[in-house]
Amino acid sequence: GDGVFIASMSTGNSVRDNTSNNNSRDGIELGGPFASGGQSFPGASGNTVSANSAHGNADYDGADRTPGCGSNTWTGDSFGTVNQSCVQ
Repeated sequence: GDGVFIASMSTGNSVRDNTSNNNSRDGIELGGPFASGGQSFPGASGNTVSANSAHGNADYDGADRTPGCGSNTWTGDSFGTVNQSCVQ
């Protein structure tokens, strides 16, 4: 459903110069923290998302599921909708 998805617990990835339009979920998503089997797992961290374009996706064009984007960096992207202000 997502155009580009970086899973929870993923670190140090670079997502650059992609176009992701009209997907059934998010255009570009970084996964957030979650709990499973009584354990807690961190969200994606230390990732850089830059110079991407996403529009017309069903949920958000740019979405970072880690509160406050954590240590992820979003810069120079062109998104129609985002899930928090740190996604730019």
